[in-house]
Amino acid sequence: MKLPLLLVLLLLPVCAEEKSLKEEVLARVAERSASIRDFQAAFEQRSVREGLSKPVLSSGTLRYRVDPQSGPVVLQKAEKPEPTLIRVARGRMETYVPADATLEIIDLKEGEAGSRAVDATVLLFGKPRSFWDEQYEVALAPKADAKDPDELILVPRDAGLRKTLPEIRLWVDAKTSLPVRVRYTYARGEEVTLSFSDLKVNQGLKAEDLALEVPKGTEILHPSDTEEKP
Repeated sequence: MKLPLLLVLLLLPVCAEEKSLKEEVLARVAERSASIRDFQAAFEQRSVREGLSKPVLSSGTLRYRVDPQSGPVVLQKAEKPEPTLIRVARGRMETYVPADATLEIIDLKEGEAGSRAVDATVLLFGKPRSFWDEQYEVALAPKADAKDPDELILVPRDAGLRKTLPEIRLWVDAKTSLPVRVRYTYARGEEVTLSFSDLKVNQGLKAEDLALEVPKGTEILHPSDTEEKP
């Protein structure tokens, strides 16, 4: 059904205004993102999965730093429900569980969906404006109050990544353009929401502040080595 010409003409200014507002917010967020060299915050994580009657809750601290030699490094320290450390750097994800005395190491091959999904988890940090346009289709959700966080809806343009991670929702503070919440919707039926507080940016984090050291006797696991061969 075709819309009457008058209705189309009336809608044009609204669409143009929405696009202009989205571009304004995106430019502000991207500019702030590109200036971030290091970042630390407290986080609360809520995971909802199909088949589970209750959400899985965790909390702790998150640190991020751009290393001049190795590139971006992320260290997540969960304190609840049990201590767990996750470090992502140089295409590798390491997960240390002190209670089990295990360190799981997963190599993230460049270009594969798993690697791109991990890249997406730090999409706010240190990315230029062009990154957003090249990697995502971006929409701005409406909000009731100008003081509320801006909510960006990001859909990966890459078909392979979209099969793994169909949508990301990012909430940023209307004044500082720093993240307050991010939600990842996975195709496997899981939704993970991270809420941030006590944010500190460019505080001069050192490499040792994001190091992951494990005690002697820790069992090293390589899941890919235990997979059945065809």
